[in-house]
Amino acid sequence: MKAHEFEELYTEFVEFAISDCYKPELEAAKRFFINEKDESDITGFTEWFVFNHPLNSTGVTILDEFYKSNPSEDVKLATESFRSIFEISTEREKFFLTDLITGDHYELVEPIQHSEGLYSLRVIPVNDLYRVVGDIYEFDILYKDSLKKYFLDQYNQLTSIGNPMDLKIFVQEQNHLIYKLLGITDGVYEENITDESLLLYQTTYAYKMSGDALVDLLLSLEVPVYPDEEDLGIYRVMLEDEILAEIEIFDQKLNVLCNNESHLRLIIEMFKSILSDSFIFVSSNTYTLEELLEE
Repeated sequence: MKAHEFEELYTEFVEFAISDCYKPELEAAKRFFINEKDESDITGFTEWFVFNHPLNSTGVTILDEFYKSNPSEDVKLATESFRSIFEISTEREKFFLTDLITGDHYELVEPIQHSEGLYSLRVIPVNDLYRVVGDIYEFDILYKDSLKKYFLDQYNQLTSIGNPMDLKIFVQEQNHLIYKLLGITDGVYEENITDESLLLYQTTYAYKMSGDALVDLLLSLEVPVYPDEEDLGIYRVMLEDEILAEIEIFDQKLNVLCNNESHLRLIIEMFKSILSDSFIFVSSNTYTLEELLEE
């Protein structure tokens, strides 16, 4: 199956998945997958719902049900596809994938237009080789050890309580974790983290005023504050061309996220000018990537 043929099939899968007969399952899946009130963590939901969400205790998926009524060879191949986190490498003009979590190796039937690095990919078997299909998500290679440790910790927790399971099966059953990782690492990346410590510095404020009044207050700071073009409730504090901090507003609280301690100290000093009975300092914390993943 060619990549474009998979995309055409995938459209059929999605139409099948959102049909009225699966509406209760769709709503239940959303409640499980989506945690953020603004649904900003919806990346990958549709694919996960089609390929991985169990419709019942037997683990049957939407795609399995589609195959029952459309038992073609291409659909069968789609049921054998899987998503994981892979490291891409090349050797003698051939492309190879190494599964970061299981350690399995795969040779691609054709090159992909992405350089060596760390990616979340869906692959499909083609005889003894594999082809990349669907969406491609890139992880910063700096996260490699942290991501592997997180998945293996989750797996070991499960098996330690008497639930033996093949690691590859575990990755597919817990595929939603890959998208959780994407959301967290993207958020950290946007904070300009470039060193190997991968720390995120956060200070929290509480406010008691209208949303418009809060925005006016932020705009009175001595540095420019810009709203995010895509996410409501997200603002960025800029100094020339550098992001000093990202501001998240929710539930009468305001989190200010910085990529290093010096930026945090600068932000705290700046925010002193707008403190009042209606805008108060709550706390300041430092998080590692592992701690963010555990939230």
